[in-house]
Amino acid sequence: PTDTLPTLPAGWARYESLGAFTIGVPATWLVMTSTERNDSAAETALKAKYPTYSAKIDTALVQMRDQDLLVLAGDVNGDATVSAANMFIKKVPGTLDLAFATSAAAAAQKQLKIGVPLTVQAMTKPAGSYCYDFAVDMAPTSMAGRQCLFPSGYYDVYVMTFLTTVAQIATYSPTVLSLSDTFVAAAAPGAAPSATPAPPAITPPSPVT
Repeated sequence: PTDTLPTLPAGWARYESLGAFTIGVPATWLVMTSTERNDSAAETALKAKYPTYSAKIDTALVQMRDQDLLVLAGDVNGDATVSAANMFIKKVPGTLDLAFATSAAAAAQKQLKIGVPLTVQAMTKPAGSYCYDFAVDMAPTSMAGRQCLFPSGYYDVYVMTFLTTVAQIATYSPTVLSLSDTFVAAAAPGAAPSATPAPPAITPPSPVT
């Protein structure tokens, strides 16, 4: 995507999604991309680590096809008695600016039934990106996370959603920051946006409940 990519934290690996973007992910995480969503080694290992979540993992793989998820990654070295911390990225039409990010945050607040508005923050890395944090009761576990919006350089927005339990969010906060810091979009044209682009919605695709 670019000649100079961000330096990865120690013990991380870089992944590329079909020339659309690259991102750094802890090397111990399992990563599935949209090109290897069926019968992959990552799927097998994820189900072996979290056997009670096999059905939800299958749902995640279906969503990778039906919702155009580009990357799905999970920490299988975390606490197996609770939901796996996970990150997924999808692409939505639109041109990213503060108004788009604010609309996306409002949509997430409504979908997750959060009583207070989510605070949109502009990020310095990568330039032109935004994020907002959230916490929500998703029975039987209270979940927390961050959604980051990255410009593609043309007419699409990449949406990265990170989810974990409320109890683990402080532990994962440095990881979430590094995930967003290592994201680099390729300068590839996207589809022209609609007159009123639909804001991204959070649809947890991996074992999160």
